[in-house]
Amino acid sequence: MLAIADRIIGDAMAGFAPGGDWVADLREVALRVRAGYLAHPRAAAFASYRVTRRENEIRAVETGIGLLLSAGFEPADAARLYLTFIDTVLSHAAMDAAFQALPRQQREADHRAWRDVYQGLDPAAYPALTSVRQELHTMGNSSFEEAVDLLLEALAGRAPARRTQDPD
Repeated sequence: MLAIADRIIGDAMAGFAPGGDWVADLREVALRVRAGYLAHPRAAAFASYRVTRRENEIRAVETGIGLLLSAGFEPADAARLYLTFIDTVLSHAAMDAAFQALPRQQREADHRAWRDVYQGLDPAAYPALTSVRQELHTMGNSSFEEAVDLLLEALAGRAPARRTQDPD
């Protein structure tokens, strides 16, 4: 299983070269990891929480921590924040892959639930849900990219290199 997980990482990161914008580069890493997991959804569920101890994973961690160091984070912060970043990416990617691995009928039933079940809720019992009922159909979609963007915005706001450039 560890060799398979490392192969997924290697395939996902093949051809990646940082472009000089650490935020954009981390976003690309996240999208590549997700694409790798979606390509192998059954393996993703078992791979996301393991440490492969192999070359592809080591290169990927080197790249991620290197990007955070280039943003000016201290070594301890870069390591901790990389863990936060990659755990968020892996968990969302594994969840998306697990959903993708479900039989089509189950995926469709889950999507229909947001329309069929949630649209008919009693407004007195569920005022928040009924106030947004027209938007609930989006709850069946992946939140992967928005979660990654929120995390990257938070990292960018904390980046020492950016703070030293701001006049505030």
